[in-house]
Amino acid sequence: MSTQPTTVVVEEKRRRRGGLYWIAGTAATALLLGGSTFALWSASDTFGGDDLSSGNLAFSAGDTSWYDVSADRADQSETIPGTSIVTAHAITPASWRMVPGDEIAMAVEAEVTLDGDNLVAKLSATDLPDGTEGFPTHNLTYSYAVYSDGDEIVAKKPIPADGVLTYFESADGGADAVPGVVNTVDADGTSDVTVVVFAAFTDAATDDEDVNASAAIGDATLLLEQVRDTGQQFN
Repeated sequence: MSTQPTTVVVEEKRRRRGGLYWIAGTAATALLLGGSTFALWSASDTFGGDDLSSGNLAFSAGDTSWYDVSADRADQSETIPGTSIVTAHAITPASWRMVPGDEIAMAVEAEVTLDGDNLVAKLSATDLPDGTEGFPTHNLTYSYAVYSDGDEIVAKKPIPADGVLTYFESADGGADAVPGVVNTVDADGTSDVTVVVFAAFTDAATDDEDVNASAAIGDATLLLEQVRDTGQQFN
């Protein structure tokens, strides 16, 4: 059996409409609707990459030193390290006995490290006792001051309810800091910070019910944590 080739018959009609000729036909229509192919232009190039590195936030605190800073103590001849407080008398809490009217200072020297653009961190004091443990009728009234590289950056004032002491930002950061709230660390990304927490013994008792009492006030925590809240550093 022989195979006959397929014959395609195209019927072409030329008609004139509006001065233009149009062609009707099966094969011709297929040609107009994509019977041929063509390429669209394109171009490409590569762009160079680089390494990205994360920054650093660290807080390293040393031992706590204790001082009697009562206003009427006559032998206050010492300076609390890292501060401008020169009217202090070093004490040992285990052997020192607090009486109404006394005020003590707990000084902690620490290093703040902030490395990163737009890096802002808040420094808080947490876990402070409420002043009622062990002393039934009195309150220990807390206040604080903060020093950076020996300079006072937060003057002595009461510790707020949320415990936030101050804010720090990196030396080369792009954060739009709120003036007077955020403190910039040194160019090397670190600063020597001294936090002084004061506790004043005020007693409303009229008898000796508070004698031989004790209160644990040495286990407070200093916390440095990054913040990125609208209104704290970005406007």
